[in-house]
Amino acid sequence: LVGQTSGDQIAFQRALTAPTDSLKLQEMQKFIQENPASNYLPNAYAVKFQIYANLKNDSGAYFSVKKYLSLLDKSKVVPAMNAVAMEFAQRMFYVDSAAVLIDSAIALHPKEEPVLLNTKALVLFRLKKFSDALRIQEKAVSLIPANAKVDARYVSMFVQLGFIQFETGLFLDGMQKVILGNLVLPKQTYTAVRKKIIA
Repeated sequence: LVGQTSGDQIAFQRALTAPTDSLKLQEMQKFIQENPASNYLPNAYAVKFQIYANLKNDSGAYFSVKKYLSLLDKSKVVPAMNAVAMEFAQRMFYVDSAAVLIDSAIALHPKEEPVLLNTKALVLFRLKKFSDALRIQEKAVSLIPANAKVDARYVSMFVQLGFIQFETGLFLDGMQKVILGNLVLPKQTYTAVRKKIIA
């Protein structure tokens, strides 16, 4: 973050390092109230969102993420919408809102982007729109650059496609993608992808 006073930075870091979630929420709220013009304000609401989501406080999480998105610079809105939509889909709450967010992000982006379509496919999967999820995930995979197919970010899309194919009855096709992911991805990354799609 550019142009911030050291006081802002110190206050935010102090709030961020509070030892418990409840204290962290209190410190973040105090930071927000005392620094209404701070460039760290979006970060504070992002932290509150994560804590409320972990505590399964849906209303707190939803309010915090709305404030977070409303405070962002225009250049950061699309990746932030994508990240929030993915978070909602993974946690399986406000999935309808996740659909609105990812559709808005796609509409704002000047060209088709595999990362955004990957999120949209997961959201559709969570909404049990399996054939639509499969179509969108196949489109996401088709847009992966040829020289990036061993990149962990993109291989995870093949794995997600594989699990969606399982759900739609394409077992052999799905198995190929899952095996590829198991071979190429670090174990921690593969496990994270598997947990994301198999709730």
